[in-house]
Amino acid sequence: MKFHMQNIFTSYVKLFNGKLEKKEKEKTIKDLERFLLSARFKKLIDSPAMTPIRETLEKSFREIKVAHNKGEDAYTDYRVKNLISTCIACHSQLPSTAFKAVKKRKSYEKEEFHDRLNMALLLRDYEHASSILKNEVQKDIIRGKDFRAIETKLNLLTSIQLSKLNNKKKKLLNYLSSLKLHSNYTLLIDAYTGSIKKSLKRWEGIDISRISEKKLSKLLKKFLKPIEKTLSNIYFSTQKDIVTMAQMKSILSEFILLNPESKKIAEALYWRGAVENKYTALDTYSLGELYYKECISKYPQSPFAKKCYKNLKKSVEMGFTGSSGTHIPRAILLELESYKKLIK
Repeated sequence: MKFHMQNIFTSYVKLFNGKLEKKEKEKTIKDLERFLLSARFKKLIDSPAMTPIRETLEKSFREIKVAHNKGEDAYTDYRVKNLISTCIACHSQLPSTAFKAVKKRKSYEKEEFHDRLNMALLLRDYEHASSILKNEVQKDIIRGKDFRAIETKLNLLTSIQLSKLNNKKKKLLNYLSSLKLHSNYTLLIDAYTGSIKKSLKRWEGIDISRISEKKLSKLLKKFLKPIEKTLSNIYFSTQKDIVTMAQMKSILSEFILLNPESKKIAEALYWRGAVENKYTALDTYSLGELYYKECISKYPQSPFAKKCYKNLKKSVEMGFTGSSGTHIPRAILLELESYKKLIK
């Protein structure tokens, strides 16, 4: 497993360092395809949480090859990023008791911050990922960066530490406490820490193990439904929302994995996609669109299929919008239309 994931990440680094000639890029794409399609976790990957991952792989590689041969670099990169997101999301959802983290490799320590971070997340080495984030925040403090940029990294650090697979609240608060010793940012980091502590108190006494349908409904009503509009826009989230999304992301993932026949799967996929899309940061690519697609294709008669399509369309448009406007590749427009036709 360790060697396998290293090969996947090596291909990923090569594809995004911006230095590949066309033939070398083509070979690297083929290598990535070979490594990804040899992955084995069949029982898990057949669950509703993982089927969008499995079904995306072969289809995406076909489209990637066609786009690459046509010279459509933007579309090629878009598809490859989705594939990398499936690896990160898949591994982050595997039960930690059954699948241990792969230890970090020194050979990747010379890579840039984003690549080192993604490597740690890909290998499910959350402590190393947290250490990378903390060190980068310290560098940002020394550089005098705008606190909003620092806060983005603190939000991801919070998410990693509050993951149900990790769930180390004390360690998170210790991380934040050590960072606030830097005088120029003491008040800002202290305020951030205070907000996190206050938000965590909302979860005290709530048992988040083995979530039933009834308990999931109560948690959705209390924590996610009040911020549904916030989840569908690109505006800044409060620390209260960050904690809520980190906790609910883990709860929804486990519920979907353990209850594949539940009548609430369509709703769970909708919320899982909404949280995933909102919480994406620092080039840790979002899997939200794939959860929306899974909901639409498997539960087209559910009222949540319409909500998923609305969010899917918005997410795609945002992904292809820049200073020159919105330019969505024809292949993706056709794909969107195909999902729209499925809804009953």
